[in-house]
Amino acid sequence: MNPLDFTNHHRLTPGKNTLFDMSVSVVSAAASHPFGVIKSLQQSQGAVRRELSFRHLGSGLPLRLVSTPIFLGLGGCNYFFFYLFSEGGTRPLNVKELIMSALFSATLSAPFYQLTDVAIYQQNLARVRGEQCSLFFTAKKVWKIGGVYNTFPITAFLCAAGSINTLALGPLLFYHVSTREKSQAAGFAALSGYAMAYALLTQPLDTVRTRMQQNLTSKFSHVVLEIVRHEGIKVFWRGGLIRGLNHTASALSYVFFQYVVAKEFIS
Repeated sequence: MNPLDFTNHHRLTPGKNTLFDMSVSVVSAAASHPFGVIKSLQQSQGAVRRELSFRHLGSGLPLRLVSTPIFLGLGGCNYFFFYLFSEGGTRPLNVKELIMSALFSATLSAPFYQLTDVAIYQQNLARVRGEQCSLFFTAKKVWKIGGVYNTFPITAFLCAAGSINTLALGPLLFYHVSTREKSQAAGFAALSGYAMAYALLTQPLDTVRTRMQQNLTSKFSHVVLEIVRHEGIKVFWRGGLIRGLNHTASALSYVFFQYVVAKEFIS
């Protein structure tokens, strides 16, 4: 049985690549999002970066708590399109349907993704400057400055790619990207997600499976060590214990979900 052939699996059976497993993988990845929010805030640039230091990030905690349900909603969007494409859950999805469901759900969720992260950033900056910083005020300000509209195409692209990647199309090029770029989770997902989608649509499944097996057996431990070294040690040295733990946990959770998902394909 070809493990990449969804039609060979029984419906809603744990351990198989079915609707149930896909929705669980999305919710699991979404649950780790607060780590990514902290990372994105810490990577601010220019004058804002100097003004918004790490010690102020805690002031945005309430809004970060709001962001997690939003990203769990991304899992819900994916589940809805899974349900739609699978004709009410009566049959498993094939690869093309999986890609389409990820693209549709990501496009719907992109504005919320952008609004959440930009609002958190603006709220923390307002607190540092002693300005009004309620959730309503922050959200209104973000929409007014056009932050969501100006970056929507990019955000939609990254959300779609990240969804494809998270939903189990696997890390075809994940382990071949420069380690220096591993802190950019969104760009990372875009590269590996779209590369994997392209490979599945254009290459023989046996070729894709062989490549994934090689990645998992020879690269996984190396990648984990490299991410810990670059993400963890770097920020431990510069930013202290909590910041280092946030970066490291985010990086490791990303690799872990990739590993679990890819193993499901080749087991």
